[in-house]
Amino acid sequence: MDTGIQKAQERLAFVANDKEALREYHMREMALSDWTSGVNHARQEGAQEIAKNLKSMGIPIGQIAQGTGLTVEQIEKL
Repeated sequence: MDTGIQKAQERLAFVANDKEALREYHMREMALSDWTSGVNHARQEGAQEIAKNLKSMGIPIGQIAQGTGLTVEQIEKL
């Protein structure tokens, strides 16, 4: 067995048997999830702000969509 996998299994067994370690694990997972959600939200807002600025400059919506990853419908609503 790969030593990395073996170490992961040992760590998982330890965490599963230690209620405090399991609680800390879940808290860390929630914190990482919250952080990821925040970053994704900020990226979406940034893309929308850039699209809004490009739209006001007269850049074609198709190009804005291609450059920002937003849909044409999202851009038209801005």
